[in-house]
Amino acid sequence: MPRASLEDSNLPVILVLLVGIGIGAQSQPPSQFRSRTVLVPVDVRVVDAEGHPVTDLNAADFTIFENDIPQPIAHFVPMSFANADRAAGAGQLPSTDAFGTAAPSHRTFVILLGRGRLNAPTHALDALIDFARTRLLPADRVGVIAYLRASELTTDHSSVARFLERYRDQHEAIEGKIDGDFLVTVLPPVTLKPDTRRAIDALFAGPGLPAFQDLPGASGTSASRYLDFSYFLRTIEHLRGV
Repeated sequence: MPRASLEDSNLPVILVLLVGIGIGAQSQPPSQFRSRTVLVPVDVRVVDAEGHPVTDLNAADFTIFENDIPQPIAHFVPMSFANADRAAGAGQLPSTDAFGTAAPSHRTFVILLGRGRLNAPTHALDALIDFARTRLLPADRVGVIAYLRASELTTDHSSVARFLERYRDQHEAIEGKIDGDFLVTVLPPVTLKPDTRRAIDALFAGPGLPAFQDLPGASGTSASRYLDFSYFLRTIEHLRGV
């Protein structure tokens, strides 16, 4: 079986697994038997050692197990995420799935940066920067949300990578300032010190960065907006309207 990877690639291979589940019922007459079949979609991306997509696979190259029992593959549908403009320029139609539905011409990614030290020890921010610079397709749109500010969804992946690099270099100092503001206040509401507010504002002010907008509650002096639960709720509400 070839090595499967969750890394981004140009050609995800879509598997739909057929799982037969028998549901028996002792009723009158005893000969009655009810059963149902469940199709389980499995999305697989396969790349070689250099990270290039493997495009010549078929259903026979995969084995799917459930509880150590091999399961039959009902449908095997390769799909390409080549964008529509590029396909049209090459005289090709966008790929379709087994039901004739056109594959999307682009993907959309939103990177939500929460509180805390995010790069050490896992190098998560380094991985995101590499993803933005090398793993996205030209037509993919990507945005970033940090400290209750949301960037535009853009195909300018370099601008997103520049912001992520800026965030990696500055966010630990900002986190320390926010934590310090919480420690010096015994009772809520916790007020951000002017120096903390300036550090946050400076993170988003620089050449070649994507355009950002404030989410509801981003302005003001309260630090409570940066508590994880409140922060995520505000982000979800923003994503509902995008």
